[in-house]
Amino acid sequence: MQELFFFKRSLENAHARKSHLVEIGDQEAQQNLYNFRSPDKDFERKFQVSMSRLQEKYAITDELEQVWAYQAELTDEKLKEEFGLTREEIGYIYPCTKEELQIIKTIAKNSDEEIKRTYGVTRKELLRKRPLTKDTLIALKTIAKSSDESVQRIMGDSKENILNLRTITTEMIQIARQQKRVSLRKCTREELMESFKVMKKGAKQ
Repeated sequence: MQELFFFKRSLENAHARKSHLVEIGDQEAQQNLYNFRSPDKDFERKFQVSMSRLQEKYAITDELEQVWAYQAELTDEKLKEEFGLTREEIGYIYPCTKEELQIIKTIAKNSDEEIKRTYGVTRKELLRKRPLTKDTLIALKTIAKSSDESVQRIMGDSKENILNLRTITTEMIQIARQQKRVSLRKCTREELMESFKVMKKGAKQ
């Protein structure tokens, strides 16, 4: 019973560390086994994090266990066939939800040209997005089909830079649009006030 407890604690700890390294996009750190076996204090000092908070943020859920079990049941050949990736490559993406698994499958069905045309980024760049969800795909499609000028006007940065963000969501686009509308309204109000001042000055003259 005690051995099971320590195994669970060890698994929770490794999952929290792995999830954090994936979140920050550090593949090199993922390859270093010491980052998974080191004392908590060493990991916390190196990556400026709190292990207790990481374990709380990246809790092991029933869905995660199902995702692990599904991948474990597949042979290396079947895994490559379904996801278009090796087990090691999927490990760097580290899907933790059924939606993420489905997204990787969807991407695997498209050619490199289709991915670039639809999402505006390469397959490699797309698979590094976090979170890897349907919402992310919709956001990328929206940006990809927009003109450089409209993206610059609304998002305040070039289309290329926005597409290359690690995280891009539809909410980010909506917020940028709302801020732009507010900015335009303020500008219009200021112009009207200025015109009103000129009119008052002219009336006095």
